[in-house]
Parts: sequence; structure tokens; C-alpha cells
Amino acid sequence: MRCYLLERERSALDLYLPDESLLAASIRSGLDPKYVKGILAGANGGLGARFEVLGRVSKKDRKLPGLMYWSWVPAFNSAAYEMLMEVGAASSDFLACGLTGREDVVHLHLPEGVENVININQSIFSHSVPIDPPLPYSAVHVHLNAGFESLSPIFRTRPPGSSQVTPDVYFCGDAVDGWSRKRLTGASFKQVA
Repeated sequence: MRCYLLERERSALDLYLPDESLLAASIRSGLDPKYVKGILAGANGGLGARFEVLGRVSKKDRKLPGLMYWSWVPAFNSAAYEMLMEVGAASSDFLACGLTGREDVVHLHLPEGVENVININQSIFSHSVPIDPPLPYSAVHVHLNAGFESLSPIFRTRPPGSSQVTPDVYFCGDAVDGWSRKRLTGASFKQVA
């Protein structure tokens, strides 16, 4: 199986969460997508969090890039989200959020079920968050654990014994091919398996 590390291009924009109390609540459990998704979904009386776009959106057509980031969470424009759905991603792994001053919606990748997909001990990473257990990131080469021959087109991994996910996000080959076919922007991909 072809597996790629999702990396941001220069055209990727950052998202900003202007509600400081919501921001503080969202980081209490570290890199826990299910927890963060619950906090953001319940914001604004259940209408969900609203983000601001940092950086310059294309002046020509005001089009958002396919990939944006809010902290460690990748966010996708509607075209990128639709492509991920076409190649088999689960809509339940995303949270749609509004953007202040825009009609666009971004789809944050916050999967509720993250498993120990990658064998951390047999893989190579260039960095690690020094907590217990460590959270490796910036994959150079990964080995998938047995039983994960078929994966979602976009996935994260959770190290054994950790309640948090690693910062890295991975795409399978079909998703990378779809990104290229749709000419989406903001992302590049490094093959790691």
C-alpha cells in the first residue's frame, strides 16, 4: 500500500479561532481529535465554531486552498473534502466549521476512532514530542501494523498507551492521486511507505 505524509505548501493558509475561552477548552486534552471535535461542535449554542482565515486568499477569485491548518488540525476546502469522500473517507471523521466574513465552510479532520496503525518502533521519524509516551512526527519511513492493509484514504495514528494522536496526517495513494487529478492546492505529499 502506498502511504504518504501530508505536508503543507506555501499556499496553505492558517485558521484562527478568535474565541479564547473556546480555544483554551479545545487544548485541555492535547492532541485528542474526539475531544476537540466535541468542544468545537458544541460552540455557539451547537452551531459550531467559526474560524478566521490568516494570510492572503487569492485576490483573483477569493478561492481558498485545498489545505489549511488550525494548529495541528488539517482543514480542507469543500473541493478537497468532496474528493476525500469520493475516494472513501468517512464524513464522520470531519467537522464542518464556518468562516467569519465568508460563506465558505472548512472541514476539519478530527477522526473519532484513531488506532495504533503505525508500528512506531519499526518506523523512522525525524522529531518527537518529549512526553510519556513520546509522540513521534515528521515521518521518514513507516511500517504499518498487521491488520491495517486497508485504511481510510486519510488517517492518523495513536501510539500504544497514549490518549493523543501523533501530529502527522497520512494519505493513501488514492487520495494523493485524487488531489492531483482535482488540481487542489496547499498540500504536498512525501511517500513514507
